[in-house]
Amino acid sequence: MKYVLVFIVFLPFVSNGQDHNVYTTAGSFFGAFNVINVNYEYKNSNTKSKRGPYLKVSAGHAWFVDIFFGEEVEEGVLLSTELIYLFGKKKSNFELGIGLSYNNVIENEIAFRPALALGYRHQSESRIFRTGIGYLEGIYFSYGFRF
Repeated sequence: MKYVLVFIVFLPFVSNGQDHNVYTTAGSFFGAFNVINVNYEYKNSNTKSKRGPYLKVSAGHAWFVDIFFGEEVEEGVLLSTELIYLFGKKKSNFELGIGLSYNNVIENEIAFRPALALGYRHQSESRIFRTGIGYLEGIYFSYGFRF
């Protein structure tokens, strides 16, 4: 996990990219599976398209809750990487993400699973807001900064 954080912190300083996004995400599958993570996105300046692809790297915490009794059942680490494409004009976009995730939330099981996201993104010159549905994030909301 510390290597992911080093990657997230130092990549903006060693890359020639034009577009960097850092934001937090909170997501849930109806209270049963919950996620809070930190995301970093990078778009290479040599890419002709202004809409992507973005490379996204996420690190966070996930947990299962027994929704009938309200007890936390299992928790663990959630890591993922995705390619994000944007469709739309100017500040409002539909986003599509596909990638790979790793989690150790289920006891005695280390799992690599697909990471998928469909959502709406609004990004100004300095801020980013996302909402949508994703596999492993559930119904999510994100807010962060662009630089």
